[in-house]
Amino acid sequence: MTEKHTGNEIHFVHIGHDNVSRATACTTVARSHVMKQFHQRKQSNARKNQANFCNVTADQMQRKSRRRMPEHDQITLHDPRDALSVGVFDPFDCFAADTSELPALLENPLARQAGEPIINFNSEMGYQGLHTVFRSSIADPALLNAILMALTFAVHNDPMDAKFLSYRGQTLRWVNERLQSTASGVAPATIGAVLFLIGVEARRRDTKSVEMHMSGLALIMQLCTIHQAILHDGIKRAIFWQDLLSAVLTGSRRIMSHEFFAELSWTRDPLCLSIAQIPEGFGTSEDVLGNTFLSIVQDIRALQVIRDTTDVDQRDAVTIMHLDNHQASIESRLYNLGKDPMRFQNPTLYCCILTAHICTYMLFTEVWGASWVPLYLASWLLEQLQTTGMKELMNEHRDLFLWVICVGGTFVDPGDKQAMYGQLLSNQLKLGASISTESDLQELLQKFIWSNKTFGKRWRGFLSESEVKL
Repeated sequence: MTEKHTGNEIHFVHIGHDNVSRATACTTVARSHVMKQFHQRKQSNARKNQANFCNVTADQMQRKSRRRMPEHDQITLHDPRDALSVGVFDPFDCFAADTSELPALLENPLARQAGEPIINFNSEMGYQGLHTVFRSSIADPALLNAILMALTFAVHNDPMDAKFLSYRGQTLRWVNERLQSTASGVAPATIGAVLFLIGVEARRRDTKSVEMHMSGLALIMQLCTIHQAILHDGIKRAIFWQDLLSAVLTGSRRIMSHEFFAELSWTRDPLCLSIAQIPEGFGTSEDVLGNTFLSIVQDIRALQVIRDTTDVDQRDAVTIMHLDNHQASIESRLYNLGKDPMRFQNPTLYCCILTAHICTYMLFTEVWGASWVPLYLASWLLEQLQTTGMKELMNEHRDLFLWVICVGGTFVDPGDKQAMYGQLLSNQLKLGASISTESDLQELLQKFIWSNKTFGKRWRGFLSESEVKL
């Protein structure tokens, strides 16, 4: 046997021999030498091309770990892109921001609301996760700083906090840099950073800043159209909901409606007409409420029946997105109706619009269970109920306003505002003698939009805190 080197190649020439056993041994040695050379060359190339790192998937790591561990100790490894983990985020100190506080921020209960309505930080939910919306990790500097900004503001609620201002400044810097260097469209992570900026300004009730960032977002979407960049479902939902909820909170101008994105389209299912009925409690106030509002109430009633009769798997993204489309259609139409100047001439209708909006939001799923939107709406509703002239209207539509008061009191912040709702409820109950027990009141509420399954726990808390006597 002879060995000849030619460049990087190895050639083996086998010369026959009468001693067969010796020839077989030579063949074995040759094969062993070839395999050794092959693996050495493969490892050398890997080191050159990948800088001493190798590509390993989560499945490969899981299979390897299972071979090494006893069966009872085996664990399931999750793809880190699916959600923000509170483990080691930046072991090589290569992110564009200090992530040392990120685990603590995510573990803070106040931070649960920080991603709404862009992403949810709960990895057990199948809706609007980090990778679903942005198709990237938090390594993107604009997105990372924006998330840290939103989390910091949610936890500290201080617009002058030094870290919040630092994250906000870095977010603006990276967004501007991304937009100036873009030649083929805008990445979803950049759009996400802008959405987080809008969300923080909306919570600060800064209408001017919201509209400024929203105008920038509109230009970004035009840029995506020019470059034929495809926006996927998750980022479209985030854009729609941030636009709508910012308008709800600040009165900012909307840049789209629920019909803007085809992915959010929804129509009443002809097979479900039997559940899309106007609850009987609204019948005595039809002239005041009008056909447009009552048509929306039919769709809210259908949503209520669906939520009352089915258990939604929070990991079932398809079902949740269908419910999301249902909710988007209702809330967008309610907002448009509430913006009509005629509402100033019909405060009864406006109070019912706010109440219906709260019900719709809470009838969705537990994805946004700690939502600050119903808290804001309930507080705003309380202000409307306390305005001059409402007492006469509440006397005239006693049962309707019992429903309004009960919904507002159920979802407002515990404390002084809930006590005020309790006083309004006590006064309203004195207007008639037909309600003397909690069961009587529950029976009345069932004639409107009311879900014991969804509202029950908070409703009992309202009755307990407000000490309403029945």
